[in-house]
This record gives sequence, C-alpha cells and structure tokens, in this order.
Amino acid sequence: MTPDTPDFYSEFALSYYETELDASVVDLVYRGTPLTQQMVSRLNPEVSLTDIADDLTQISYPFSR
Repeated sequence: MTPDTPDFYSEFALSYYETELDASVVDLVYRGTPLTQQMVSRLNPEVSLTDIADDLTQISYPFSR
C-alpha cells in the first residue's frame, strides 16, 4: 500500500486507533468532497459536523452546513 492513499489511512486507523473506518467515506475525504453529517457519522457516530466545524474551517476543508 502506498502512503497518502485512502487504503493506507484506513489500515493506519485500524492499527493505531483500533477503529475500522468506512473506506468509501475515507476515499471521499481524500478526494476533497465536502463533508456532510452523514459522512461524519459513518466515520464516528459520536461526533457531529457541528462539533468539528471550527476545525474544518481552520484547515479550509469544505463542509455543508
């Protein structure tokens, strides 16, 4: 697996955080697709888009309000 790819990050998250991520959502994030609440929930059901909105703004990552 090549570093900086969705598959690589998914494997990293599994080994480091012991969390399995939805690979299709990780791929969308890598493509720069604006985050939606549904995407955030599929990555972490305990976090809302509102919870991370300031962080996303700070790094200029697009999201839908």
